[in-house]
Amino acid sequence: MVENVIGELWSELAEGDRYVVVDCGGGTVDLTVHQIRMPEGHLKELYKASGGPYGSIGIDYEFEKLLCKIFGQDFIDQFKIKRPAAWVDLMIAFESRKRAAAPDRSNPLNINLPFSFIDYYKKFRGHSVEHALRKSK
Repeated sequence: MVENVIGELWSELAEGDRYVVVDCGGGTVDLTVHQIRMPEGHLKELYKASGGPYGSIGIDYEFEKLLCKIFGQDFIDQFKIKRPAAWVDLMIAFESRKRAAAPDRSNPLNINLPFSFIDYYKKFRGHSVEHALRKSK
């Protein structure tokens, strides 16, 4: 399907037209600008790929920092060691919500904490996840 769309777009481009290629990877977001050269249909690279560390790994890192701020770095470190499968489940849930995010979205994207997170937190801290959430603003 992508090839069909690209083929249709390509047929509408003319000599001198420019377009931007945006590569949103895991670690970076890179931008490249090309210009159409006719009649051969060759491309001229106007700006080489450039970008920065704005990929989805950075979003995952910020989510983990938020969890550490709410529940404590010591708890998150121990949870990852003691309950690795639950940590993976949590990150999979976050990935799903991350993919559903959109600039025009007005309702919140909730992430359900695994039961083992809630249970281990209560044992680790002696109070509930709800208590930590209320304290965190």
